[in-house]
Amino acid sequence: LQRVLALSNAESQDNLIIERDYDPSIPEIYGDKNLFIQALINITQNAVHACTNFAEKPCLQIQTKISYRQPINGTVHNTLAEIIIRDNGPGVSSEIEDQIFFPMISGKENGSGIGLSISQDIVRIHGGAISFDRKDKQTIFSILIPISNNNINGAQSA
Repeated sequence: LQRVLALSNAESQDNLIIERDYDPSIPEIYGDKNLFIQALINITQNAVHACTNFAEKPCLQIQTKISYRQPINGTVHNTLAEIIIRDNGPGVSSEIEDQIFFPMISGKENGSGIGLSISQDIVRIHGGAISFDRKDKQTIFSILIPISNNNINGAQSA
């Protein structure tokens, strides 16, 4: 996640407050490290853009934690890693919120609309799920990845 913040230029934004809350007890997740980074960059860049361009006091929060007994695609997983990315931007427009993960759908004026679709595909390839919500003037993206020794056969830890 620290690499994602650096690659997404989040740390170079002068007025952006970045709050980190990482759970050090999460074991390594097995999968394609570069794909995970790409998925997280897509979400983080959207969050940085939303809060730095539209919020009076832009704030990006990144949290990791363990979740238990969560269903993904009809299967309940005992232990999952959860990555939560919050921003205090304007949120996802109600006109596109049901389609936010579809290709070519974007809330940005010059957006391509493929970043969240790609992120969702990457998370799904690794047996996980991605969702978003809006609470208390914050947009919240949550990624759940089952913790096991073989998320992808032969894959390296991410």
